[in-house]
This record gives sequence, C-alpha cells and structure tokens, in this order.
Amino acid sequence: PLNSKINYLVFPNPRFAFLKVLELFSEADKKNEKNQIAPTAIIHPTAKIGSECSIGHYVIIEEGCSVGNNTHIGHNTVLLKKTKVGSHVTIGCNNTIGGVGFGYEKDEDGKNILLPHIGNVIIHDFVEIGNNTCIDRAVLGSTVISDYVKIDNLVHIAHGVFIGKNSLVIANAMIGGSAKIGENCWVAPSASVINKGEIGNGATVAMGAVVVKAVQSNQTVAGSPAQPTEVLKIINSFLKKQS
Repeated sequence: PLNSKINYLVFPNPRFAFLKVLELFSEADKKNEKNQIAPTAIIHPTAKIGSECSIGHYVIIEEGCSVGNNTHIGHNTVLLKKTKVGSHVTIGCNNTIGGVGFGYEKDEDGKNILLPHIGNVIIHDFVEIGNNTCIDRAVLGSTVISDYVKIDNLVHIAHGVFIGKNSLVIANAMIGGSAKIGENCWVAPSASVINKGEIGNGATVAMGAVVVKAVQSNQTVAGSPAQPTEVLKIINSFLKKQS
C-alpha cells in the first residue's frame, strides 16, 4: 500500500534512476578535477597526455605512454613504459599497470630465469579500474582491456590477457596469463581463471570459482574446479540421495 503523504517516482530500473540523480550532485566535483596535474606527478617527456585529464599525487607515467582525453588517474598509480590508456578512463589509487608478469623458464642448470616481457598494456575507452590492482604487460603483443570494462580493487590481471567489452572483474579475482574473457562477462569476487583459460560472451564465473577449462557463452560456473551450475545441481541431488 502506498503512503498518501509521500510522492513517488516510479521507474522500471530504480537503481539506474538513482545513479542519474547522484550524477547531478557530482558534476561540479568532476569539473573541478579536470586539467589538474599534481605537482608531485612524474611524467616522462615522451608521454602524451590528452585534454581535461586529472593526474594525482606521486603518479608516475613512464616513457612511451599515452593517456586519452577526460581520463582520471588516482594518487600513487604507476603506468610503466608503453602503456596506452584511452579516453574517459578512471584509474584509482596505488595501481601498477604495465609491470613484468610472472613468467620464468629454467636454464641448463635448473635455475629459474625471468622471461623478458617486451609487450605492453592497452586500456580502451570508458574503462574503470579500482585501487591496488595490477595489470601486467604481455611478453609479446598486448594485454588488452576493452571498452567499458570495469575492474574492482585488488584484482590481478596477468600478462597477455584479453578482456572483452563491458565485462566486470570483481575484487580479489585472478586472471591467469593469456586468458581470454569474452564480452559482457561477470567474474565474481575471489574467482581464479587458469592461464590460457577461455570464457565465452555473457558467461558468469561465481564467487570463489576456480576455472580450469573453457566456459561456454552464457554459461554460469561455480565451485572448484568450476562446473556448470546445472551439473552441480545434479551432483548435489545425487549426494543427498546417497546420504
């Protein structure tokens, strides 16, 4: 029952309507942030910075990097050499983007020798990255974060990963080297994807899932090792009957 003393605004998606209202209040802050580069930021002379950007304190942008227009980079974030960042990107604080991945080969004496990483990281437009996240550069080619991807805090994305448009990767997730994530995917908190793993478009990886084999498009997987949810239902039903 409705309260006659209250005015109601009815929307098919109330949370999105609330978002639009909040944007009205935050617009002034966004305008004040534009064209601000902190005096403590260190930007290499060869780096290219677009217009209306904001770059926080102690940010480091190394040689050969580029940053598009209307991009915000938070305090203490590091863009290592040859990293490419698009326009309308938001990067939080304390991130390391373009670092060397964890790739080793044993020499003739059995010692682990670091594999040189001569690739880079490419972050496309309208991407958002939280705080304390690492994205490693590729051994060859590029680690690619496509348009409208959203990455939470404390995420690790290894060398050579590809993440398709509009996908979300949530806190504490780990994406192994050369893994491919499709478009419109959801990788839940603390999920892990094996190196060279493949996740199809529209797939969901549940919280804490450990993906060790390919996930089909529009499929939901859960558990360790990750299984399609319909398979897990069958297994649980069988176990209940056995007990």
